[in-house]
Formats: sequence, structure tokens, C-alpha cells
Amino acid sequence: MGVSGRGRREGGSSLRRAADVHRGQSGRCSFRLRQPSLGRDSQGEEETQTLRAGRHRYPDALQGPRPFRPHPGLAQGNPGMNIFSFPVGPLETNLYLLVEEEQGEAVIVDPGEASEEVLSLLEREGWRVSLILNTHAHFDHIGGNAFFQEATGAPIALHPQDLPLYRRVVEQGEFFGVECLPQPEPNLMLWEGQRLALVGRQWEVWHTPGHSPGSVCLY
Repeated sequence: MGVSGRGRREGGSSLRRAADVHRGQSGRCSFRLRQPSLGRDSQGEEETQTLRAGRHRYPDALQGPRPFRPHPGLAQGNPGMNIFSFPVGPLETNLYLLVEEEQGEAVIVDPGEASEEVLSLLEREGWRVSLILNTHAHFDHIGGNAFFQEATGAPIALHPQDLPLYRRVVEQGEFFGVECLPQPEPNLMLWEGQRLALVGRQWEVWHTPGHSPGSVCLY
């Protein structure tokens, strides 16, 4: 790996300081489960609303982070590149980490929530994050943007047709009973046919609307 041990330690300290600053400013990293609102049914008994239903549907998602899952098969034919996934947030959306070992470059894909686990891995390995890529702007794919941008200084990339969704992340979360924080504006707009040099490879942006107006894939 092209990062010295000394560089790793210094880089890790910088990541940690930036994350601490972000937490100090916001009081929490990206989003948190809202307290259930209480109402009364016709018999006068208290009942919880949306959040309890969410707990019933996603019980495992509320029991804390799980170990990351490496995906060596996805990197076949691409020696030197590793792909890791981390289930994050109340919906356990996969945050992907693409890493080019030789130069120590990493790309974060769809950070749905702040993750100390991912930050610790970046810090430990001395990997430099060159981009935070959002494939679309649903809250469970962008909720950790602010945290990781504060920690790494990496730009955020998104297709412009998802900007309206992106800017309404707070309302998105409310619909699912999740309290979301506003996220910083994207720095890089993605377009059909755009070429990106990332983790030692050339990628082409494919605009694939459907799940959202600005959904994209990289090939």
C-alpha cells in the first residue's frame, strides 16, 4: 500500500478529529430513530404509531452495527480493488466501500448513516476517500453524507434530477418515522455517459431512472 505507517497514523487522527467536530456540532452523526408518538384508541389505551410498526418489520436493524461483508467476487477481473459492504441505519441499507490497494484510494457509495466502523477501517488502513457517491437520494442512501464529508473532505456526487429528493431528506425521514438531518449540497453532478477515474479504473455513468428520477449506475 502506498501510505506509510506514519502517514496512516496522522491521517487517522485527522479523520477522528473531523468526525468529533461534526458530532459536536450536530449532537448526533446523521439520523436517529424518532421517539414514537403516543395516541389513544377507542378504548383509551395508549398505542404507538409508525415507529413501533417499523420495529416490528425491522427488528434486527435496531440491534447495532454488524461486521462488514467483503465481496471478493465482485472484484474478480479487477486485481487490486476490494469491495466491502456495511449494513447501516434502521433499514440496514448497504454502504459500499471500493478500495484500490496500491494507491490507498477509497470511494464511499451510498452512506445511509454515519458509521464509526467504516471510519475506523479507513483510519486503520490509511485509505484516502476521493469521492462520496450517491446512486440516488433516498434518505437511507444519503444520511451519512455530512459525517463522511466532515471526516474525509471528499466531494459528494449525485445526479441533478435527484436534487429535489436530496433537499427534502428531512421530510423523507419523517414519512418513515426516522429523524434525518439536512445534508450538504453535492459538489459533483453526475450525467449520462460521464467518465470518472476512480480507484484506478475508468467508470461510465449510466442514468437509470425508475427507483428515483436521478438513479445512476456506474459501469
